[in-house]
Amino acid sequence: GAPVVDAAPTGADDPPGTPTLVVFDAPADAPVGPDDLADAAGIVRDLERLSALHREGALTDDEFARAKAARLAEEDTGSR
Repeated sequence: GAPVVDAAPTGADDPPGTPTLVVFDAPADAPVGPDDLADAAGIVRDLERLSALHREGALTDDEFARAKAARLAEEDTGSR
């Protein structure tokens, strides 16, 4: 399966709302193919775009949280 991607808060030295991307790898025996890597890259790209919009003030904290959760839910359900 594809890696699980999530955005987590950064350390205390970073400004509030600065996300850090955390990737949890699939089990070592799970096959990973080109489609899995493309899916993971798409998730990362989308989360980076949402983060940039949030950082620029185009998304409120609540809007960012809902959009991020919706994108991650799309990955969990395989819809997109």
